[in-house]
Amino acid sequence: MLDKLLNDMIQLTSQGLHGAECILSITADMKECIERQDVDSLNIAVDARQEKMDQLSMIHAAYKEKEKELLQYLSIHSLEEIDTGKYPQAAAVMDGRKKAMQIYSQAYDIEKVNRKNAEALLNNYKDAIKGLHANKKALQAYSGNESGQSILINKVK
Repeated sequence: MLDKLLNDMIQLTSQGLHGAECILSITADMKECIERQDVDSLNIAVDARQEKMDQLSMIHAAYKEKEKELLQYLSIHSLEEIDTGKYPQAAAVMDGRKKAMQIYSQAYDIEKVNRKNAEALLNNYKDAIKGLHANKKALQAYSGNESGQSILINKVK
């Protein structure tokens, strides 16, 4: 039973590590989209990353369940208490978790830059929209119905 639990945890850790690599890759793609101001591609990347995060959430829940079973079976409080000489699979699980955390840290660093750059991009769009509204107001003042035009223009006619 113990070997099966550890092997299941290795498999889930491997899936989680692969998912972390995907999130890092997508986050890097998002950075490029922001730099190119390609909002459509950015939206696609955001959706893909969210989908991958949802999958990883399910993997993490399954992993936590296996970990809980293992800890109860061995009457210990953490994986670090397992004799890795006797159970080398535990070392593989801990190594996979450590690698995943490093990858998530890299993704987080990129995401901090992305957030700042995305906010700047959003502010540029807001300014452009404000400019469009101002131009629309000016155009409406001089278009179509003469009754809405200023008194000065009516007197000149």
